Amino acid sequence: MKLKIILTTLLVSVVCVGLVLTRSFYIDNSNEICKELVIKIEPIGEKNYVSKEMIVNLLNSKKLNPKGKKRADIDLVKIRETIEKSFAVKQAKCYLTKNDNFKIEITQRTPFFKVVGRKTYYVEHDDKKRTIFTTAPDFNANVPIVKGIFADSIAKKEIFDFIKFLKNDDFLSKLVAEIYVEKGEVKFTQNKDFLSKLVVDTYGENNFLKVGNQIVIVGKLKNSDYAKKFNRLKEFYFESIINQYNFGKYSEIDLRFDKQIVCR
Repeated sequence: MKLKIILTTLLVSVVCVGLVLTRSFYIDNSNEICKELVIKIEPIGEKNYVSKEMIVNLLNSKKLNPKGKKRADIDLVKIRETIEKSFAVKQAKCYLTKNDNFKIEITQRTPFFKVVGRKTYYVEHDDKKRTIFTTAPDFNANVPIVKGIFADSIAKKEIFDFIKFLKNDDFLSKLVAEIYVEKGEVKFTQNKDFLSKLVVDTYGENNFLKVGNQIVIVGKLKNSDYAKKFNRLKEFYFESIINQYNFGKYSEIDLRFDKQIVCR
């Protein structure tokens, strides 16, 4: 009986000590004030499309800036969701640090090409999601530009596939300057400097320096036609051009017809 009482007393004592220790180690810091807002932006290449100033201004406009607020009053989830819906932000990790700072770690979207039409936006370099996003007006990426009026779904599908095809070819990626979409058909301007230099390097100084002024008409965007059309174009440049003494008089190179190229 005495042993039972002793064991019970010991058990109660251990529980009480545990409660005391737990209380002593638990600190209610919900009233602690956020001292600083720390923003870290993961760079992409030479230029960022999201700036710290943009994030601060966004949070201020939504009255979500955590600096100077109690921990209990900071809506971490709302801050993250607001940032990820804006600008070129792919992901925003938000958390409170032990030293009472609020830290935001931002991953930017990588632009693949730019659309200029009724709306101006970028399409992300993500083959699975192909997300459309916007940036501040003064941020410009060095990517292909597509002009015209077309649905966003076309930008994310047919045009994305077309530009992907061009970028996978070293020659075509340097040849194509601006892309135009009109009534479902695609045409592009040529990089005149690149093409002229290529011709001169290949054939020497000559009178073919007007190469590059022409608009190239590709036609409907069908993946099965890409290789055939552009192979004909390459052959035209490197096999036929030496016989075109008045090549500069042409304004268009039309690839839409099977097994031939039409110049106008």
